[in-house]
Amino acid sequence: MLTRTKRKEEKMKKIGTIIVMLALVTLGGTLEGVHAGKGEMRGGMGMGARDGMPGLHPLLRASWDRVVDIAREAGVSDDQLEKLKTVRQSFREANGSLDVQLKNNHAALRELMVDAGESDQKAAMDLADEITRLQGQLFRNSITATFQIKGILTEDQINNMRECVDERRENRRERGEQRGSRRGRGMD
Repeated sequence: MLTRTKRKEEKMKKIGTIIVMLALVTLGGTLEGVHAGKGEMRGGMGMGARDGMPGLHPLLRASWDRVVDIAREAGVSDDQLEKLKTVRQSFREANGSLDVQLKNNHAALRELMVDAGESDQKAAMDLADEITRLQGQLFRNSITATFQIKGILTEDQINNMRECVDERRENRRERGEQRGSRRGRGMD
């Protein structure tokens, strides 16, 4: 028969394990939405940077129409645009199944953690390892695509595109400040 103190200790261990696993799920879940398909989001740091995936090139995140618009402004040729389009399509195809696996594993881990018993810790850790592996592969794919993009564009074109994005960001910021001041906001 367990004493009251022993039962409390065991209960605290279980609670501690659950807290640690929930933290892993939560932290791992921050990258769950990061995949090629989310690149159509607007706002953030420019050209779809809300994805939050470090290393994901803006030309992989942004909508194609936006890429074309900025690329033309930066002097990118039609031939280069076709090559960029091919890189983006290959990137998205390569990451599509990885993304589905990642989402499924996140869901399975969340479900496991809700009903976690001590015997489930190994299964949870195995899922966490698989999530880490998939995230790593997605990240490596983005690095490969970034170097492919750098092989298509000249350094001047890349710099011109950055300037275009920075200029557009500044224009949006100014428009936002003007709207805010017209509505009685923006007053310091």
